[in-house]
Amino acid sequence: MPPDVPRYEILGELGRGAMGVVYKVRDRQLNRIVAIKVSLAGEIQDESGLTTRFIAEAQVAAQLEHPSITPIYDLDYLPDGRPYFTMRLIEGKSLAEHLAQTPGAAMREKCRTIAEGLAEALAYVHSRGIVHRDLKPANVMVGETSEVSIVDLGLVKVLQGFSSATRPPVHSSSRVHTDCGETQYGDIMGTFAFMPPEQAIGEVDQVGPHSDVFAFGAILCQMLTGQPPYTGATIEDVRRRAVQGDLSDAHQRLVSCGGDAELVQLALRCLNAEPSNRPADGAEIAQMLAAKRRAKEPEANLQSAEQGRLSGWASTLWRCAAAAVALALSWFGTRPHSEPDA
Repeated sequence: MPPDVPRYEILGELGRGAMGVVYKVRDRQLNRIVAIKVSLAGEIQDESGLTTRFIAEAQVAAQLEHPSITPIYDLDYLPDGRPYFTMRLIEGKSLAEHLAQTPGAAMREKCRTIAEGLAEALAYVHSRGIVHRDLKPANVMVGETSEVSIVDLGLVKVLQGFSSATRPPVHSSSRVHTDCGETQYGDIMGTFAFMPPEQAIGEVDQVGPHSDVFAFGAILCQMLTGQPPYTGATIEDVRRRAVQGDLSDAHQRLVSCGGDAELVQLALRCLNAEPSNRPADGAEIAQMLAAKRRAKEPEANLQSAEQGRLSGWASTLWRCAAAAVALALSWFGTRPHSEPDA
């Protein structure tokens, strides 16, 4: 049952996760449409600091100012004590929805644009001392013009240098996503299908920006091959492969997927079981993608110039031909007519 929030008119449910439910609402005071996320702490047993983490999510997101981070408008409490916060309503679909609805070849064509937007967003998050820890297609929103937003900061790890009045719990007991959709509570944070080994085995101190880099590669893997790095017949199969860092199947699928060779190589670099062999953070990924784009620009400009030159020659030839035809018609039109024989 939707909550009764006096200031807001509930228009519909947008999504439901492990920590809260997101609704589309109308702000009666400002007469605008926004989104509201309401904590589930009152509906489930809150043994893992759910309320604390929910409030911390709002506080962390409120301090991040970037086009790819959803701005937070307000944090308050329902009459029953559950916290809620309001935020900008993102027009678009999650990357998970796009993947489910878009054929493989079409998704591979969009892959570079989405990857660049995601890398830039991740670079900003890491620059602010934040590790997302649950980066996956369901937590990436793609707008109508392919703009990318990162959502759901409920599992963030706050590094030194970031200020938050209510810091998220640092212990490992919290939610676990066992696959792309199912969520349960356990001892490891994140989603096994997209999780690096150091995170899967619960080495909290070893989780850093390089862990998000692995998840970035996992998202690339699903966009390019149609599946995340770890797959299995059961949840336990996926968990075991994540713990072992068993990436042989993912690497084989990437090599044979027929996608953009540069993106395939980037995914392979990110999907390395050894953290030190991955790009260090989102900034390094963004720089790599930007460098590739700049390298391609001269070639693209040369091709454009060549096409323009050929088009110019064709236009010139057409004008010359048209002028010749016009001259011929004019000559025949002004030529004296001979008198007919008597």
